[in-house]
Amino acid sequence: MARNAVNNPDITAQFQDKLDQLQTKANEFKQLDPPAIGEAVHEKLLSYNEQLITSVTQFKETLAAQGFTLENWEQTGIPSLIENINNIRQQLGELGGG
Repeated sequence: MARNAVNNPDITAQFQDKLDQLQTKANEFKQLDPPAIGEAVHEKLLSYNEQLITSVTQFKETLAAQGFTLENWEQTGIPSLIENINNIRQQLGELGGG
């Protein structure tokens, strides 16, 4: 989607909606209380979550000021943060048999 957003204002708008959704979910995650057994994992996820919120906020400011460019998107670090979060989620799913 990021690559297509470079030249397509409609996709750029969809991309911004996705960023808003991502930011909302990240803020909701901060409010969760982990079970005692998962506190260390929760702390790691909170760290990634805080980085994600900061990066999304900064990127939205960049979008408003400069418009969307693939270079700006790649420099945010958001794709790596999402990958890290997804890796932890996958590992937790495997532990739970899912």
